[in-house]
Amino acid sequence: MAETKSQEETPKWGPTTKLIVGMTFVALVAALLVRFRGIIGPLLLAFVLTYLLHPVVTMIHRATKLTWRASVGVLFLLVMVVYAGLITLEEIYRGVRARMKLSAESPFTALGRLIARNRRRYGGYVIHMGIILVGIGVIGTMMYQQETQRGLRPGESITIGDYTIIYQGSELYVPETEPDKTVFVGHVLLSVAGGPPEVMNPPPYREIFQQGGGLLPPALRSTPWGDDLYVLFMGEEGGFGTLKVFINPLVNWIWIGGFVLIVGTLAAMWPSGAAAMVAVKSRRRSLVVGEAGR
Repeated sequence: MAETKSQEETPKWGPTTKLIVGMTFVALVAALLVRFRGIIGPLLLAFVLTYLLHPVVTMIHRATKLTWRASVGVLFLLVMVVYAGLITLEEIYRGVRARMKLSAESPFTALGRLIARNRRRYGGYVIHMGIILVGIGVIGTMMYQQETQRGLRPGESITIGDYTIIYQGSELYVPETEPDKTVFVGHVLLSVAGGPPEVMNPPPYREIFQQGGGLLPPALRSTPWGDDLYVLFMGEEGGFGTLKVFINPLVNWIWIGGFVLIVGTLAAMWPSGAAAMVAVKSRRRSLVVGEAGR
């Protein structure tokens, strides 16, 4: 009863008190906004992007079976690749277009002469394009990699993507040059997109050493612009040969991007004709001054 009585006797805030408290709260909020105004914009942008891109991350997570963090990383990489690609292409387009208007050159001629006149700048753009290609390869490999493993009897097959692998049996032998090693070969046929089966050569095999351990080199089928197929022979037991198959799409774009990076780096570092001439003249002048000093 005493506690109920004290609660009833607690005075309520009057209009003046409420006004003072409300104005103090507004002043504190305003002061915080002024103090941290430099980070409010990025924080609001981060919240908006998080809300808009959450469905995209969910789609990547469900489609690729990646962890949530990996899915977010793939999305960020994709955004960076698209952003860098658009900026690079816009800069190249503007330079080529300006030169075409001034000199009435064809697009390819204008691009070649543009790069020749400013190698460092456009060599940097080529480096950007190489990074973009590497990014495309990484995204394709992370998002669309396929994997399966199955035990097969001779004559049975496994299908993944456009590939059908037919198990033909195994072979066990000891190389004459390496008697401490046993090679376990799995013979397979490969059919691509419903085409006729062909012998996969070299076949997948497994190396077993007498001292323990071994190697498991995969059989590889690679296409210049497509994907890489890896077939591993895990061994045979009870008449069943176990095959593990991977498909890594767009992995060759990583190698192409690396080559483009090298080309762009060489173009950016290669001295222009004018720079080389200035260097030669400066060296000759220093030699003349040195001879005169003697």
